[in-house]
Amino acid sequence: MNKVETVFVHAMMENLTHGYGSFECRHYDLKNLKFTFTDIEDDKIYRIGMADFEKAMPLVRNQWPKGCSPIPAELWLSEEAMDDYVTQFDAIDHDCFLQLVIFGEVIYG
Repeated sequence: MNKVETVFVHAMMENLTHGYGSFECRHYDLKNLKFTFTDIEDDKIYRIGMADFEKAMPLVRNQWPKGCSPIPAELWLSEEAMDDYVTQFDAIDHDCFLQLVIFGEVIYG
């Protein structure tokens, strides 16, 4: 992942440690981007880390769900702009991001 993508992931995951939507955060190591979530639909446990985020970034950049807050292309050029922009995301945006990381698609909602 490049630096802007890493800023995006870190900012998104910082908020997800509180739990959003379809998942409950059970454990997190924000510094090393390692997390454990429980799917509230079926109680399945998911452990995610850097490799999962790297795999999900092309989906985030090219297949971000239409119902989510748009991510303007120019934001992928600036770490600071991306970090500021992500603070505007809501619970749906965070939940969809986590679904892309875990499932490779948005399956809930």
